[in-house]
Parts: sequence; C-alpha cells; structure tokens
Amino acid sequence: MTLPDSDPVFVFLGEAVADGAENYRDGARHAIIVLVRASDLNSAQAIAERIVCEANWAYPRFRKSAELSSNPDEVVEPHLRGAIKTALETGRAMVVYQDEIPLNS
Repeated sequence: MTLPDSDPVFVFLGEAVADGAENYRDGARHAIIVLVRASDLNSAQAIAERIVCEANWAYPRFRKSAELSSNPDEVVEPHLRGAIKTALETGRAMVVYQDEIPLNS
C-alpha cells in the first residue's frame, strides 16, 4: 500500500490484552502506543485497532489520540523514536510496554 507523504501520522495511547502475543502472558494488559499514517483521525483509529489485533492483542482501548507533531529526532525514548521513524516510513508502528497493568487499575 502506498501512502501519500502528505498524510499525517496519528498517535494512539492506550492498552490491550495479550492474546497469543509472543513474549507476553495471555490475558495480561499492557500499555501500548500505536502510530498510523492516514488521511484523518477516524481512518487512523480503525487502522490502529486492526494493527493491534493482527499483532495478537485483544480489546484495544485508546485513551488518547492526537496528530503527531514531533520530529522523531527530538524524542528522547529510543523505542518511541524508532516507532515514529517506522510510522513515517511504512505508515504504521506499535510499541508495547513490558510491564503488565495491574488488575486493580
């Protein structure tokens, strides 16, 4: 799929439940960040949900979303900087944080 360079990258912050994801305990909730290049926020969210499910995660719940305005080189966290660069190049990226979200949160 070819994406226009003019399409913005949207970032979604949320959580999902491991469902066969490699190196994660099934049923565990983890914080996720999904980055998607799309023409608008609604399209980007639909794509983000599909990306999460295709990566063996279930029940994605996005708490925040925004159009990305940062230059990747300005981002301090290496994993996030790499994900932004990947999203700019390929149109999609996902970061899963290792620590499980406690059941009572």
